[in-house]
Amino acid sequence: MSDTQAIVWILGGQLLARHPALLAAEQAYTKGSLRIVLIEGRVRTQRLRYQRIEPVLLFSATHHYAEDLRQQGYAVGERNSLCKCQSQKN
Repeated sequence: MSDTQAIVWILGGQLLARHPALLAAEQAYTKGSLRIVLIEGRVRTQRLRYQRIEPVLLFSATHHYAEDLRQQGYAVGERNSLCKCQSQKN
């Protein structure tokens, strides 16, 4: 095992109990060296057609998922993708 830290990014739509990226990282690193970053795509929810309650449920699920991971001993950070970047069109 290495002392190197690893960052695992998990998007709001990928809140799996046994996330494949997390499982793979556990094979290569100790739990204490893993940092999990949960990404909430607020810009995406503004761009796509959702019913009003859907983004609220998605963000709530992300926060609950983060808390579950913390209780399992992971270091978890949550990020909001608030960038108002526009995609490049050719």
